[in-house]
Amino acid sequence: MNELRHDIELTGCAPTPLAHYLKALGILRLVSEQIDKTAQGWWKNDRFWLRSKLDREGLIQFFLNEYEPTPIVAPWNGGSGFFPKDNRVAIDAIRSGNALRYTNYRTLLARCERILAELHLEEKPDDQKAELLQQCRNFFPDRDLDWLDAAYVLTADGPKYPPLLGTGGNDGRLEFTNNYMQHLVAMVSPDDGTVSPMGQSSLNESLFAEQSNVRNSGTIGQFDPGSLGGANNGTGFEGASTVNSWDFLLMLDGAMTFAAAAVKKLESSQRGVLAYPFCVRSTGVGYGSADRSDEESARSEMWLPLWNAPATFSSVSTLMSEGRAVTGRRQARHGVDFARAIAGLGVDRGVNEFQRIAFQQRNGLAYLAVPLGRFQVKGNPDAEELLAPLDHWLDRFRSAASGKNAPARATRALRQIESAIFRLCERGDTRDVQDLLIALGEAEAAVAISQSLREGDKGSGINPVPLLTPDWVTKANDHSTEFRIAAALASVYDKSVGPMRRHFEPI
Repeated sequence: MNELRHDIELTGCAPTPLAHYLKALGILRLVSEQIDKTAQGWWKNDRFWLRSKLDREGLIQFFLNEYEPTPIVAPWNGGSGFFPKDNRVAIDAIRSGNALRYTNYRTLLARCERILAELHLEEKPDDQKAELLQQCRNFFPDRDLDWLDAAYVLTADGPKYPPLLGTGGNDGRLEFTNNYMQHLVAMVSPDDGTVSPMGQSSLNESLFAEQSNVRNSGTIGQFDPGSLGGANNGTGFEGASTVNSWDFLLMLDGAMTFAAAAVKKLESSQRGVLAYPFCVRSTGVGYGSADRSDEESARSEMWLPLWNAPATFSSVSTLMSEGRAVTGRRQARHGVDFARAIAGLGVDRGVNEFQRIAFQQRNGLAYLAVPLGRFQVKGNPDAEELLAPLDHWLDRFRSAASGKNAPARATRALRQIESAIFRLCERGDTRDVQDLLIALGEAEAAVAISQSLREGDKGSGINPVPLLTPDWVTKANDHSTEFRIAAALASVYDKSVGPMRRHFEPI
């Protein structure tokens, strides 16, 4: 007999802010690993849905009575609770407790202390950090390696840190793992495993967005900018920074779904480098407040996949750890490339939309996960066919126009080109093709009047835009009088004087 399945709308889990997206993944992960391996999740109407043997009340009771916290530690960080000057209240409570829920946590804490003792470390490591990271990789139980995969990767050039978890579980003054333990012991007693009354109220808010006044003071960091308090954030002149502890716990569980890896680029002789799913260099186009300065300060941007068909955690985990975006024959390297990959269907099948998030400096020097918009996967192969022949020239021009001493006109032209490419990939209208043609013309004009761009260093100057294929004329044709005149002028040619293009620009 088939077991009864229940579909639950988790109204507390939305694609934005980033904390709520990760929370959805964390819930699916915990339910799948601890109570129902066949559980499935999907996105519908900007909410996450869970299908499992648990109904709404069953899901609540699972977290209240059966949930086993994922052991998350970072003994390589200062402030992690392992060193004398750290806040050790939470870690000591877990270590000395007797709750069965915390058995694996106590085992891992003892393992960490043994590793630190063998390395004779009594304070945050500096010179020995790489060795400590390797020892953790060597001696952590297999069940705890997912956290290490999400926090850091060991490469030939030393440890590398995926952007989602800062520098190995630390972002500025916020140490994730110690805060995780503090929120955990506030919700679930390490002595007997019972959930506090505050934990019960905040669980309903976290899962189902039920209004609750029970929150802990503190910060969730870059993951939810709206909860950080500050001027005009709440009643009165300044709001306090508060966090739902369950949000923090489930968010870090979800972050572990994104596993980084060290890979060797096939197109180069480089040693292993960090590969992180759906993460590219930031590009300051494609959203309302876009500005080139965003690129200079941003860490990177992530394109978070949204799918509308039920999927098991195993399938989602594979997507998050192995998913790639390809444009042409190469991996997407920046935001514009990712838009091209979506247009050319160079992304994993089954994904319907992507939520674009950038880690940008806001509120002083702090990095925040800023939502930049939604991008539908509907396929626009014409865009990739038009753009592919321009790849080499675009890379050269982007490099030259992004330099510190680049002419302002070239920088503006690059911004026009990238904005036009983004719109072309997203909509694919005739007007978008025309806008890109105009932007390419602006770029060529900028090169024509700049000796530094034309000649470059050691013959690395920018050539004119390559000859475009006839498809450009077809796709840009809006049947207007102006277009017919422009096409007629562009086609003028004589053997003795050359094409009309030669007389438009002094190249």
